[in-house]
Amino acid sequence: GGRSGPPSSPLQATTIEIDPTRPQSLYIGALQIGVGRSRDGGDHWRFGFQAGLWDAELFVRLHPARPGVLYAFVGGGRGQSFVSIDGGQTWDRFARGLGDRELLDVAFDPASPANILYVATPQSLFRSADGGVTWREVHGAGVRRLAATGPGRILAAPAACGVLRTDNGGARWRPALPCHVELPNIGRTTLVVDELVTEPGNPAQVYAAARLNWGSGRSEARLYVSRDGGVNWQERPAVRRLALDPSRPGTVYGFDPEGWLVRGTNGGRSWTRLSRVVSVVVVDPRNPQILYGGTPTAIVRSTDGGLTWRRANAGIPDLTTSTIGYLLADPFVTGRFYAVLSRGTLYEATFPGPASAAEPVMLNATASATLMPSTAAERMPPA
Repeated sequence: GGRSGPPSSPLQATTIEIDPTRPQSLYIGALQIGVGRSRDGGDHWRFGFQAGLWDAELFVRLHPARPGVLYAFVGGGRGQSFVSIDGGQTWDRFARGLGDRELLDVAFDPASPANILYVATPQSLFRSADGGVTWREVHGAGVRRLAATGPGRILAAPAACGVLRTDNGGARWRPALPCHVELPNIGRTTLVVDELVTEPGNPAQVYAAARLNWGSGRSEARLYVSRDGGVNWQERPAVRRLALDPSRPGTVYGFDPEGWLVRGTNGGRSWTRLSRVVSVVVVDPRNPQILYGGTPTAIVRSTDGGLTWRRANAGIPDLTTSTIGYLLADPFVTGRFYAVLSRGTLYEATFPGPASAAEPVMLNATASATLMPSTAAERMPPA
């Protein structure tokens, strides 16, 4: 069920997804509302009302192999999740067998993505071989991040430390990255992975952004890269808040410890400093020279691969009272991107061409288009 149009009160978005099989189909998670869907690129919305989807932070994920199937995970320790098999029109409880465990991440096994999936919870890691009807615990400790890198091969970043790898669907796990690293003049440190990212179209290329922690709150950033699905790793210059280039294999953006935006090529073997303007970035999937970025007070756009930037937030009332929560580049339309503010308001802008320095020419900034995040979105780090 659902209803057409926006609710009477302003919306607070927590997540946005663009359907890869239907260019004009968008999904959003909205606080106190539920999941909204649009079939016309965000001009009109229909919201599904479901008990348990209210008063919670929602994260929407689309199934990679089953069009029309999507999941809504409730955050904030609520421990509920929902599934829709009709494009968000109706919803049912998902992973009932896991009780009230909060789902932190999900991965679909390339061996059978329609049926085999893994979910990470603060207590354990679980596997389902029947699309989520029944579950089996495959690791008895809390896991924060998951990545599927090949048939039966899953990487799991435990909450405590290190990275684990299975090559047989969770029957056996072995260390992929160690829990502890010895540093000169410091001694033993604990390696904690914050990001596990696989390259679009080549999941065997994996990036693990991590921290080495020691002492009383001290840490040092690290980046590890694997080209074989997590079997072998190489340490690279410390980069975090990763953003992959969807159109150029082996190209990745991120931020070094001094705050510079950097670009890595050849799978992170070579790095180039670009600029020190933005603190979050996303790459246009259709034109790698176009980047969208966020600063504490502006949305900006680059047409030269991140070297120079121009403001792109005309029409947004006041960014001094709300930070940028998400940026999402449209994979179907060059020059179109979505920006979600921390207050939950969604803005959409389309630029006329890659060489244009014009302000956004299309901006839906009304309460009817106020919500959204995604796998392609980059979350702004907390201040």
